Amino acid sequence: MKKVSLITFFFAVSSYLFAQEASVEKSITSIQIGLLGTWINNESKLSNHFVLRSEIGLDAGIWGGNLYPKTGYLILPVITLEPKWYHNLDRRQSKSKNISHNSGNFISIQNSYHPRWFYISNNDNINLYNQFSVIPSYGIKEHW
Repeated sequence: MKKVSLITFFFAVSSYLFAQEASVEKSITSIQIGLLGTWINNESKLSNHFVLRSEIGLDAGIWGGNLYPKTGYLILPVITLEPKWYHNLDRRQSKSKNISHNSGNFISIQNSYHPRWFYISNNDNINLYNQFSVIPSYGIKEHW
Protein backbone atom coordinates (compact mmCIF):
# COMPACT_ATOMS: atom_id res chain seq x y z
CA MET A 1 0.00 0.00 0.00
CA LYS A 2 2.85 2.34 0.87
CA LYS A 3 4.48 1.62 -2.51
CA VAL A 4 1.24 2.40 -4.42
CA SER A 5 0.83 5.67 -2.50
CA LEU A 6 4.41 6.65 -3.25
CA ILE A 7 4.00 5.93 -6.99
CA THR A 8 0.72 7.85 -7.13
CA PHE A 9 2.32 10.81 -5.37
CA PHE A 10 5.28 10.72 -7.78
CA PHE A 11 3.03 10.79 -10.86
CA ALA A 12 0.84 13.56 -9.43
CA VAL A 13 3.83 15.78 -8.62
CA SER A 14 5.61 15.10 -11.92
CA SER A 15 2.51 15.85 -14.00
CA TYR A 16 2.08 19.11 -12.08
CA LEU A 17 5.74 20.10 -12.50
CA PHE A 18 5.97 19.26 -16.21
CA ALA A 19 2.51 20.44 -17.27
CA GLN A 20 2.55 23.23 -19.80
CA GLU A 21 -0.27 25.68 -20.08
CA ALA A 22 -1.71 26.00 -23.57
CA SER A 23 -0.89 29.40 -25.02
CA VAL A 24 -0.99 31.25 -28.32
CA GLU A 25 2.20 32.13 -30.21
CA LYS A 26 3.96 35.40 -29.35
CA SER A 27 3.74 36.83 -32.89
CA ILE A 28 2.76 35.42 -36.29
CA THR A 29 3.08 37.40 -39.53
CA SER A 30 1.60 36.21 -42.81
CA ILE A 31 0.59 37.32 -46.31
CA GLN A 32 -2.76 36.42 -47.83
CA ILE A 33 -3.44 36.61 -51.55
CA GLY A 34 -6.97 35.98 -52.76
CA LEU A 35 -9.21 36.54 -55.74
CA LEU A 36 -10.51 39.83 -54.34
CA GLY A 37 -7.52 41.26 -52.51
CA THR A 38 -4.08 41.05 -50.95
CA TRP A 39 -3.30 41.54 -47.27
CA ILE A 40 -0.37 41.49 -44.82
CA ASN A 41 -1.33 40.61 -41.24
CA ASN A 42 0.17 39.99 -37.82
CA GLU A 43 -1.26 38.21 -34.78
CA SER A 44 0.31 39.51 -31.54
CA LYS A 45 -0.16 37.79 -28.19
CA LEU A 46 -2.08 39.74 -25.55
CA SER A 47 -2.48 36.87 -23.06
CA ASN A 48 -2.45 33.06 -23.14
CA HIS A 49 -5.73 32.86 -25.08
CA PHE A 50 -6.11 36.36 -26.60
CA VAL A 51 -4.39 37.85 -29.68
CA LEU A 52 -4.77 41.06 -31.64
CA ARG A 53 -4.72 40.59 -35.40
CA SER A 54 -3.70 43.73 -37.29
CA GLU A 55 -3.95 43.81 -41.05
CA ILE A 56 -3.39 46.17 -43.95
CA GLY A 57 -4.18 45.39 -47.54
CA LEU A 58 -6.14 46.02 -50.70
CA ASP A 59 -9.76 44.89 -51.04
CA ALA A 60 -11.30 44.45 -54.46
CA GLY A 61 -14.81 44.36 -55.86
CA ILE A 62 -16.43 43.52 -59.19
CA TRP A 63 -19.85 44.51 -60.49
CA GLY A 64 -21.77 43.98 -63.68
CA GLY A 65 -24.89 42.51 -65.18
CA ASN A 66 -28.06 43.96 -66.70
CA LEU A 67 -28.24 46.89 -64.27
CA TYR A 68 -24.86 48.35 -65.27
CA PRO A 69 -23.68 49.60 -68.67
CA LYS A 70 -20.37 47.72 -68.33
CA THR A 71 -18.56 45.39 -65.96
CA GLY A 72 -16.51 47.32 -63.42
CA TYR A 73 -13.92 46.73 -60.76
CA LEU A 74 -12.62 48.60 -57.73
CA ILE A 75 -9.49 48.17 -55.60
CA LEU A 76 -9.12 50.19 -52.38
CA PRO A 77 -7.06 50.05 -49.14
CA VAL A 78 -8.30 48.49 -45.90
CA ILE A 79 -7.00 48.58 -42.31
CA THR A 80 -8.27 45.92 -39.90
CA LEU A 81 -7.92 45.31 -36.15
CA GLU A 82 -9.39 42.07 -34.85
CA PRO A 83 -9.19 40.86 -31.24
CA LYS A 84 -9.45 37.05 -31.10
CA TRP A 85 -10.16 34.67 -28.23
CA TYR A 86 -8.88 31.11 -28.78
CA HIS A 87 -11.26 29.37 -26.39
CA ASN A 88 -10.33 25.68 -26.77
CA LEU A 89 -6.52 25.57 -26.59
CA ASP A 90 -6.45 23.71 -23.26
CA ARG A 91 -8.84 21.04 -24.50
CA ARG A 92 -6.93 20.62 -27.79
CA GLN A 93 -3.65 20.24 -25.91
CA SER A 94 -5.14 17.69 -23.49
CA LYS A 95 -6.24 15.63 -26.53
CA SER A 96 -2.72 15.92 -28.02
CA LYS A 97 -3.98 17.99 -30.95
CA ASN A 98 -1.82 20.57 -32.71
CA ILE A 99 -1.96 24.10 -31.26
CA SER A 100 1.08 25.50 -33.09
CA HIS A 101 0.60 28.71 -35.08
CA ASN A 102 -2.56 29.39 -33.05
CA SER A 103 -4.47 26.35 -34.31
CA GLY A 104 -7.87 26.17 -32.68
CA ASN A 105 -11.37 27.59 -32.52
CA PHE A 106 -11.75 31.32 -31.99
CA ILE A 107 -14.32 34.04 -31.48
CA SER A 108 -13.44 37.48 -32.83
CA ILE A 109 -14.73 40.95 -33.65
CA GLN A 110 -13.31 42.23 -36.93
CA ASN A 111 -13.08 46.04 -37.13
CA SER A 112 -12.29 47.24 -40.67
CA TYR A 113 -11.75 50.74 -41.99
CA HIS A 114 -11.73 51.60 -45.72
CA PRO A 115 -10.19 55.08 -46.02
CA ARG A 116 -10.64 57.31 -49.07
CA TRP A 117 -6.90 57.62 -49.68
CA PHE A 118 -6.97 56.26 -53.22
CA TYR A 119 -8.72 53.75 -55.43
CA ILE A 120 -8.10 51.93 -58.69
CA SER A 121 -11.07 51.43 -61.00
CA ASN A 122 -12.15 51.38 -64.63
CA ASN A 123 -15.06 53.68 -63.76
CA ASP A 124 -14.43 57.41 -63.23
CA ASN A 125 -17.86 58.13 -61.71
CA ILE A 126 -17.36 56.48 -58.33
CA ASN A 127 -18.25 58.30 -55.11
CA LEU A 128 -16.36 56.77 -52.19
CA TYR A 129 -16.95 57.41 -48.50
CA ASN A 130 -14.87 56.44 -45.49
CA GLN A 131 -16.33 53.13 -44.31
CA PHE A 132 -16.08 51.39 -40.95
CA SER A 133 -17.45 47.90 -40.30
CA VAL A 134 -17.71 45.69 -37.21
CA ILE A 135 -18.22 41.97 -37.86
CA PRO A 136 -18.44 39.38 -35.05
CA SER A 137 -17.28 35.94 -36.17
CA TYR A 138 -16.49 32.39 -35.12
CA GLY A 139 -13.76 30.45 -36.87
CA ILE A 140 -11.47 27.46 -36.88
CA LYS A 141 -7.78 27.91 -37.66
CA GLU A 142 -5.70 24.87 -38.54
CA HIS A 143 -2.00 24.60 -39.30
CA TRP A 144 -0.92 21.58 -41.33
